[in-house]
Amino acid sequence: MLSVNLRRIFSLILCIVTLAGCGKSDRADKNATPGEASVGKVTPEIKKDGEPSPVKKTEDAERLRNIVLDQSSETTQREESLKKLLASYKTSEEFIVKAYADPTLKSMIRNILSEAANKKDQRAIPWTAALFKAIGGEERIDFEVYLLQYGEAAIPPFVEIVKETDDPALFGRAVDGLAKIGADSAVEPVCERLDDPNSWIVITAAHALGTIGNRTAVPNLVKLLKRNSEKASAAAVALGQIGDPHAFNDLKEAIKSPHDDLRGYAAVSLAQIAQEGTEEIITPLLKDKHPGVRFQAQRALKLLKEQK
Repeated sequence: MLSVNLRRIFSLILCIVTLAGCGKSDRADKNATPGEASVGKVTPEIKKDGEPSPVKKTEDAERLRNIVLDQSSETTQREESLKKLLASYKTSEEFIVKAYADPTLKSMIRNILSEAANKKDQRAIPWTAALFKAIGGEERIDFEVYLLQYGEAAIPPFVEIVKETDDPALFGRAVDGLAKIGADSAVEPVCERLDDPNSWIVITAAHALGTIGNRTAVPNLVKLLKRNSEKASAAAVALGQIGDPHAFNDLKEAIKSPHDDLRGYAAVSLAQIAQEGTEEIITPLLKDKHPGVRFQAQRALKLLKEQK
């Protein structure tokens, strides 16, 4: 009888010890950091409030893209899907252009790209460049501004456009971007467009080269100047902006051109370079038959006096 009672007491003690151990283990798991949690325990992904979880699987990305482009889906669902795609950078330039065409999504895309530009997040450059190419009018200028915030990192997409496009408006904005950056590395591809059959492309290319101010462009601009056409006036202006003395004699010849604009702009550029005898070269133009040339000659002589 005594042995039976002892066995019962021993079993009761063993049970109490076991329960106490389990309680301690549970408390330890609750207080443990994710790295200290017991093996087999799954820690959920932690993200900041308002930030979408990244898309990890290709099939998930495809599903989200379909939702975004499906105009029959709820607006909030489409916007959330777009946020997840953009947060994970799992989408193409073509998709961004398609999504931007939807008025419901346009504002969100602009805000995301603007924020990326402010943060200099270069992963967004391809999307911004795609919309810069695809969207015309005043909106294109906005995307140019976003690209300019990246500085030299935006040179490659601008250069690609300069090399490939035949759209004068798009070309003009691209070379404008390069000029604002001061992209010396872009001089060669811009110079190549000085032979373009489209006059507007030639003129905007010349003006961009003048703004960039790299002297390696001078031989190509002099070549354009000697064509003695309406495009030559743009070359004369650019040569004055660059200020390379090697262009002086060619500009001196240009003031004899039958083209009124070229004579006037060449006079101002001569004054900007300002070599010995410049005043004597320009002064006869004060009696030119064309009032515009006479005005530019006065302007050039005033500039010379200001430089002394």
